[in-house]
Amino acid sequence: GQAFEQPDRVQSFYEKTRDYVIRQKAVFFSNLEGVDGITLFESAAYFLLARLAPPFSSDAFCRKIGAQGILIRDCSNFDGLTSEFVRFSLKDEKTNAILAGHIRSILEQS
Repeated sequence: GQAFEQPDRVQSFYEKTRDYVIRQKAVFFSNLEGVDGITLFESAAYFLLARLAPPFSSDAFCRKIGAQGILIRDCSNFDGLTSEFVRFSLKDEKTNAILAGHIRSILEQS
């Protein structure tokens, strides 16, 4: 289709998207810097994997975040992962900041 007929446009879109994702991940990591109870793992994708420290389990954490109107993925049924792991995808800057704020608030209340 058209994408292959306009490789310069596709490359430009790819580069802008990649740069946006890199910036958003850096901001998100920064927003949660110093928060005890969560470890974020670097990723090449727009999904971020996180390990929760006790007393949180993925199920309880997902419910608490879900109560704020944001869905994140419980990774307890992924091969090789346990109920300590959750995954979320980054969105626009405002939504990412809201998610980071909710994560910070929930973890700091424990």
